[in-house]
Amino acid sequence: MPNVILVDDEPLARQGLRTLLAAHPDVRIVGEAGSASQARALIDAARPDVIFLDIEMADATGLDLVRTLERPPAIIFVTAHADYAVEAFAVQATDYLLKPVRPERLSAALARLPPVLGSPNGPGAAENAVLRVRSRQRALLLRPAALVALVAERDYTRIVPAHATPMLVKQSLGELDKSLPHPPFLKLGRSLIVNGQRLTEVQHIDRGETRLFFDGHDGPIVLGRAATAIFRKSQLKGSRKRG
Repeated sequence: MPNVILVDDEPLARQGLRTLLAAHPDVRIVGEAGSASQARALIDAARPDVIFLDIEMADATGLDLVRTLERPPAIIFVTAHADYAVEAFAVQATDYLLKPVRPERLSAALARLPPVLGSPNGPGAAENAVLRVRSRQRALLLRPAALVALVAERDYTRIVPAHATPMLVKQSLGELDKSLPHPPFLKLGRSLIVNGQRLTEVQHIDRGETRLFFDGHDGPIVLGRAATAIFRKSQLKGSRKRG
């Protein structure tokens, strides 16, 4: 459940966001601020996972606020001004919503967030943390059950969550593999790990190609010859254990 704060100098705007977010029970609002200075103090105290942030405020802009944060959480800008979009994404914003916010756009923005357990520094995080990753200068705790696959990209790893946008993290696949439970996760060579619990269909095309389909992921993950051999061997072991 991500912890979020709302930052806007217009009380009615914050009320509107509260109403829209009420349709998302997996989101928990832990605070509100009416200025950038109030927001900075609230961020330090609440350690949110996500900030819904206005841009033009009386004491400073939301962009200025983000630039002061050493490890900013996920930022979703909410503004009436379309001309700040380039600057917003330059500070690694997750999304950019224009007022008045439509429910479907809010849902799309939330879907882009990684499957976060909560702030790494928040209460109870140590007990629940399973996979800690570093993305965009911030630390996140991910729920392995919400992941479909992890794909190596040189010294980085692309994490593929269910029903969400993939994210690139600054850790190698081998490093992350040490923190994953096996099973249900299965390493298929040097560049791919998949979550067997989310596997819904297997298509064996030939000895050199297998297509895996997963709950929460559009389209198949295609295995080459080496990964296919590892996958088939794991299936054989599994059938022997069940027998």
